[in-house]
Amino acid sequence: MRKTLPFQALWIVLSLVVVAAAYWGGSRFLGTGLVDDSFIFLRYAKNFAHGLGPVFNPGERVEGYTSPLWLAMLSVIALTGANLARASELLSASLGLATLLLVLLTGRATGARGIAAALFAALFLATNPPYVFWTWSGMDTALFTLLFTATFFLFLDQMDDDRRMTGAGICFSLATLARPDMLALFPVYVSALVLLNRHRRALIPAKLLTFVAPLSLVVLHGLWRFAYYGSPLPNTFYAKADVPLANLIGKGLKYDGHFFFAYQMYFWIGLGVTALLYDRDRRSVRARLLGAAVTAVWFAYVAVMGGDHFPSFRFFVPLLPLLASLSAGSVSRLLSGAAEAPWKSVTAGAAALLTVPFLNLSIYQLQGRERGREELALARSWADTGLWLRRHTPERTTLAAVVVGAIPFYSQRDTIDLIGLTDAHIARHGKVYLPDPVGHQKYDTDYVLSRQPDYIVYQSSGLFDRPVHPGGALLPGEYAHAFRDLVADPRTWSAYEYQAFRMENGRYIEVLRKRGTP
Repeated sequence: MRKTLPFQALWIVLSLVVVAAAYWGGSRFLGTGLVDDSFIFLRYAKNFAHGLGPVFNPGERVEGYTSPLWLAMLSVIALTGANLARASELLSASLGLATLLLVLLTGRATGARGIAAALFAALFLATNPPYVFWTWSGMDTALFTLLFTATFFLFLDQMDDDRRMTGAGICFSLATLARPDMLALFPVYVSALVLLNRHRRALIPAKLLTFVAPLSLVVLHGLWRFAYYGSPLPNTFYAKADVPLANLIGKGLKYDGHFFFAYQMYFWIGLGVTALLYDRDRRSVRARLLGAAVTAVWFAYVAVMGGDHFPSFRFFVPLLPLLASLSAGSVSRLLSGAAEAPWKSVTAGAAALLTVPFLNLSIYQLQGRERGREELALARSWADTGLWLRRHTPERTTLAAVVVGAIPFYSQRDTIDLIGLTDAHIARHGKVYLPDPVGHQKYDTDYVLSRQPDYIVYQSSGLFDRPVHPGGALLPGEYAHAFRDLVADPRTWSAYEYQAFRMENGRYIEVLRKRGTP
């Protein structure tokens, strides 16, 4: 025993180093950084730190963010005066690394036997393109994924004895505050709690109470939301409301299908190994049943929500640690003969680990390869646009745009969100254009023109070394319908004129400037 424990500790430390190095290397290979939507959180956090409250535009109480808990964490950082953009990226990456370590150290919860199997799961994640890209993105994805995974592991751990479910309940509640999507899994966990304790019925009331009680945090936040924003639900919900369910499900099923196609090798390998090496270990069976239920419900939920317009399967990133951990349980069975034939175990383990980069490279190809880098390039270009507008426009200038992340954050100008994610009127009363991606389908040209913004900013701003819309012309299929409808309206041209400005880096900003604006 004295020799075994130091040996295991050494392997754990070495595994942590390997996983952290792989995670960092994966980020360098892919190219990671903040996407444009990350700056929406940063704008809210910055306004809060400056005493304006958690608002997008000063004086307009609109909850245009998706994660209260992530915003709270960023607001604390903003109060310190740190570089908010850089800090959010590092915090996001740190939470992504924490999930990797959680998977590595808690592999037994899913039936994995030994550090080698858990290392397989952690390395799969550390080099997986969607996981790496989104956990370095500065979005709420890394925080939600960590709490999503911790809930799963804690739930399994606390089901194995007579302890209450307080830890799992707290993690579930925090995950709900990280993203309200977590509530879609509430029936799964409650049903599992009852079914898995059907032979110990006396324990069910206490376990249910301790799991559900922490949701009082969510209720308290809901009361605060209604008191502060005057709305029972976040504005991002209303921005997706009034869209026919058939339209949402159609887009969502397509999104589900793309994810399954990209990851199908993992699904088939996991099913195949499970079928060949199935055993009746209670811990493993529970993990697989619960994992299957969570996976099925999450697929259904994503379909109903309509999927996502971003590349790299952002909505499925929280599910990846569960899939990796459950696969590790299968891999561990390939390594279970170590005592009788160590060389077979080593060979099987090496083969399993070597398949990780191969399979992840195939996912990299199937997810669109450079689309992630393109998103980062867009965010950087719109950041340059925002900085230019800050330097060259009066402080009380108002903007209108489809992209409302980096441009408003760096310009520090009030901005009308043409698709309504951060605008209450468009979200609740706007018209719906079904062909656009979910979350980008609302528009209201009459309302925007009534607000009389000083500049209407083209999405091409900051991207090219020449104007691509000379005279204000729109190229087909390049812009959200909200922008196209606005530019196509004759009233717009009676009140605005097209102008292009060359920035210091040689790229152009294209805008419609209100006539008479200095």
